[in-house]
Amino acid sequence: MISICESAGYHQFHAVRFVIETVVQAARPDAADDKRGKGGVVWHTQGSGKSITMTCFAARVMQEPALLNLAIVVINDRNDLDGQLFGVFSLARDLLREQPVQASTRQELRQLLANRPSALSLASSS
Repeated sequence: MISICESAGYHQFHAVRFVIETVVQAARPDAADDKRGKGGVVWHTQGSGKSITMTCFAARVMQEPALLNLAIVVINDRNDLDGQLFGVFSLARDLLREQPVQASTRQELRQLLANRPSALSLASSS
């Protein structure tokens, strides 16, 4: 059996740490009006490790005590990217502490979200 270990680079680690702070602040009921509900954007270039950054963010945010009953939905616009992301997230299920699920339709996504206290779902819009 071959074991593969991937770890986040410094830029990914610091991006996740910063985004977690902004998401937690944006979710607070006493957040300023211009911050409430706004947080979590990371810009990446091609080949910079977006999948690993997204997986690390998902794992970290799902463990955040300030964010209970959290649902994470990853929506993308390409079937090949959908498969790639689902593969990366599936390999990280121990880190995520939950098995990701993949929805094929909007209706399936609605059902997945309605039947779970927390959720990690991936969907493609293509």
